[in-house]
Amino acid sequence: MIRTDFISACPDPLKVHSGTRGFYAYLASAAITVLFLFSVGYAVAAPVNGPASDSNVSAPPCTTVSFPVGQPAAPASTFTVPVTTTDVTGQGILSFDTRITYDPAVLTYISNSGAGTLGSGLTFTVNSATPGTLIISAYGTAPLAGAGPIINLRFSAVGPIGSSSPLAFDTFTYNEGVPCTSSADGSINIVGCSAVSMPTALIEVKDSSFTVPVTTSDLTGLNVISFDIQVTYDSAVVTSTGVSTSGTLSSGLTVTVNEPTPGTLLISGYGTTPLAGGGTLFNIGFNATGPIGSSTLLNFPAFTYNEGTPCSVATNGDVSITAGSISGAVSYANSVVFKPVPYTTLNAVGSVNSSATSALFTGVYDINGLGSGPYTVTPTKPAEVPSFVPGSPITGFDSALIAQHLVLLTTLNAVQLLAADVSANGIVTSFDAALIAQWIVGIPNAGITGVWKFLPPNRNYPEVAPDQVNQDYSALLMGEVSGNWTPPTSFAAVSPAATKAPLVTITTTAPNMIVGPGVNFTIPVTVSDTTGAGILSWQFDLLYDPAVITPQVVPVDTTGTLGSGRSVTYNVPSPGLLKVVIFGTLPLTGSGTLFNFKFTAVGLNNTSSPLTWQNFLYNEGDPVAATVNGLVQLIVNAAGASVSGRVTDQNGAPLRNVSISIADNNGMERSARTNPFGYYRFEDIPAGSTYVISARSKQHTFQPRVITVDSDVAGADLVADQ
Repeated sequence: MIRTDFISACPDPLKVHSGTRGFYAYLASAAITVLFLFSVGYAVAAPVNGPASDSNVSAPPCTTVSFPVGQPAAPASTFTVPVTTTDVTGQGILSFDTRITYDPAVLTYISNSGAGTLGSGLTFTVNSATPGTLIISAYGTAPLAGAGPIINLRFSAVGPIGSSSPLAFDTFTYNEGVPCTSSADGSINIVGCSAVSMPTALIEVKDSSFTVPVTTSDLTGLNVISFDIQVTYDSAVVTSTGVSTSGTLSSGLTVTVNEPTPGTLLISGYGTTPLAGGGTLFNIGFNATGPIGSSTLLNFPAFTYNEGTPCSVATNGDVSITAGSISGAVSYANSVVFKPVPYTTLNAVGSVNSSATSALFTGVYDINGLGSGPYTVTPTKPAEVPSFVPGSPITGFDSALIAQHLVLLTTLNAVQLLAADVSANGIVTSFDAALIAQWIVGIPNAGITGVWKFLPPNRNYPEVAPDQVNQDYSALLMGEVSGNWTPPTSFAAVSPAATKAPLVTITTTAPNMIVGPGVNFTIPVTVSDTTGAGILSWQFDLLYDPAVITPQVVPVDTTGTLGSGRSVTYNVPSPGLLKVVIFGTLPLTGSGTLFNFKFTAVGLNNTSSPLTWQNFLYNEGDPVAATVNGLVQLIVNAAGASVSGRVTDQNGAPLRNVSISIADNNGMERSARTNPFGYYRFEDIPAGSTYVISARSKQHTFQPRVITVDSDVAGADLVADQ
């Protein structure tokens, strides 16, 4: 009987361990097992696919990974060491794990790259925390195929001339051990050779031209009068445009270049004067013709100075093709001078999304980090918020300009008409003016006042290569018709309006008045002379005490005032706040009552409410608005009493044109003047309060008089001091 259960429990003699030492140790173990089986009388089962023979028990060859042996490196040079593999085609290799050791006194690890290798599609993770040890893990989704380098390791030579470092594989495993691997260690020798190199990790924009310098260490005294070089690269990624020696160490040599096959350059140079110094030996020109994301090694298969003396150590380079950038500036469309529009976000949507923000002082943007394929770039900027803060760009003046345009008093240009169309229906009407006025006072509507629009709204690119420059956008702030928007920077361009003459000041006054509780009343607002000031619009906030007075259904009335015939838009967003914008097509003229407030007295007797102006604005700040606040006092029988008297000198002679004032305890004051006979009279003085009567004259002084008004008061006389 054959004990197959025992055999199956034993190690598989066909399985080969990774590493040479492990392989022979395992063969020895398998041999001992077979001898043991025969010594105890058990037979070894033949494979089910045929009789036992030497060919049936031979292991398939393992894949071999290796380092170069005796690779030279010049002191203080940086160089690349490939990890190469035999053919791995069809073996389903998706990953590898390895531990590599070297002498940290001779070499310093710098970086790794899969560019241009079999492992170009893998993701690499490297732990180099312990000097002299590299732990590398790599994985991908597409099986490896072919033979050659699977990763390039970048080192710096830190040891002295004559030193050497091993490059040893402590472990190397494909997948989880299948297929098996064997490894061949290598070494690096630090030699006193000239160091020649091409740069690594070059990144160039697709369809651009670039130069790769071939640099050398100091050649002084080495009698170098010639060189013969072979350079190879992937012609599907870059194409050569020739070799230039201008301004290089080889500028005095005769240099011949041939490209026998795409991707191979043969370069030969000679002269009679030895080269001296270090630096750029010559430059190779290339065009980045490959697809975005592709890369190629820049290899030196051969490099020789003279006929090998002095010796040279050549370090390869590499280049990757990337997408270009998209750049430009965002400026304000509704302006005759350049105004940058900062804080605009430009979103680039494509294979790798990216974005940029226009700069504060210049409006410039630059979008980088893009991938392959088509892209769409769209600018956006947050909408403006309604505000009466001085300098806010959207005002009732913009509504007035629309109204003027519609009745042919002014003509808006094409850009202004675009900004005026806040209804977004393609035409400009008085409806747009109304929507802007509503937005100013905070009344919600379907318009797009305050929204930023861009010309063009977006841009499309089949591929971002080469760099896309001067991709400018013009920004429109919807509802801002006049063009007075300014960027948030002290470096903003000065507009023609800024060179105007000093602004005039117009004073607007709210009165001090007394009314009875529970009555509807009118508050006249007066204005100084407006003639020639060009006032088309004004807007403001009015603060009041809602426990004392409240607006009527129509709180603003222009009938019979300077503001008659103008459009009035108002809103009471919260108790105690009235927001108003008024505009028309013709400028104001004259002085007097500008408009009337309509309020109802809802408070108790002897209460009062301030009338406080905030954010008063004529047009867009020109002319300057000065304001005088007012006060409303509620007193019962406010219209019930009169106070009269006569003003004389010490001899009883009447004094005419003397200014008389009557003031209550709350500071409410009214004024009158004496007639030619010295008499004065106040009507509608609220009863039930105490008042102070004062007289003012340039020629005389008077002592104030305190009276209590319960009904009509006559004989409240004043006599001038001695």
